[in-house]
Amino acid sequence: MDNKLEIAGKPLEQVSREDLKFFPSAMLEVAYNSIDANTSQRRKAIKAKKLIVKEIWEKDFINLEILRQYTAVYFASGNDIEYPLCLGARKLMLVDPKFKYNTDVQEVINKINQITEEEVRVIEEEGNPIVEFQFDFGKGQEKVSVEFSPTFYAAKLVKESHKRATDLLGSGSDHGQQKYDTFNISEPIGLLMGFRSHGVRAEQAQNVVNQVVPGGYVLTDTQCDLMPLFSKGENSAYDKCSTQERREMEIDQYRKGGWEFINLKSFKGKIYTFLKKMTVE
Repeated sequence: MDNKLEIAGKPLEQVSREDLKFFPSAMLEVAYNSIDANTSQRRKAIKAKKLIVKEIWEKDFINLEILRQYTAVYFASGNDIEYPLCLGARKLMLVDPKFKYNTDVQEVINKINQITEEEVRVIEEEGNPIVEFQFDFGKGQEKVSVEFSPTFYAAKLVKESHKRATDLLGSGSDHGQQKYDTFNISEPIGLLMGFRSHGVRAEQAQNVVNQVVPGGYVLTDTQCDLMPLFSKGENSAYDKCSTQERREMEIDQYRKGGWEFINLKSFKGKIYTFLKKMTVE
């Protein structure tokens, strides 16, 4: 590539641990510095992602061995490859209806090239591209694979998309007739994540949630309703509680459902979800 990546004025291959500000490899540092967001309030979204990543690394909140073995699924990902890479994803599934178009897959490949300066290998499996490349997470080069699922993670979102397209373009439009499937996966999941993705709702994605392995994680910047937390009779009491009291009630319910709530200071005073699935004794 013409524009060689540098850290501390040195090309990546010459960067030492002492040159790095925080991460254990130059590639991670470049990926962190490249984190972006294609959402409203872009600067705030970028800052939020970076705070999450840094705190997780500082406190070793994620067991990276889980992400070596199992798939990380990123709902409503767009072309955001940097955020899951910085969290340690080795086997990554990007879930977004935009991947129906090859140009959007190419955007991800271009970003990988910019971050790593490594050769990117594209494999076609049953018409679906799988991208493979080498990445240094701090212990030398490791293979990373990225798959693309041009789907919505919930049937409700598929219906909403069809309705919006029909309302805007008419029932006879190409977009109105475009068929989008609901995401499904049969393999075990190590990390289920989203950012500005409307959370992960049990009634919408329970089949996916069930695939999270013991010791695996759920991370979203929204409230994550992984289970019916409260019966209708208790809703009024819950609604009258303070934010802190609600959080304590939710944490207790998550624990009863087999999930450990992990507290992130990065999200102080904000709604978010970071859960670890408890292992069975």
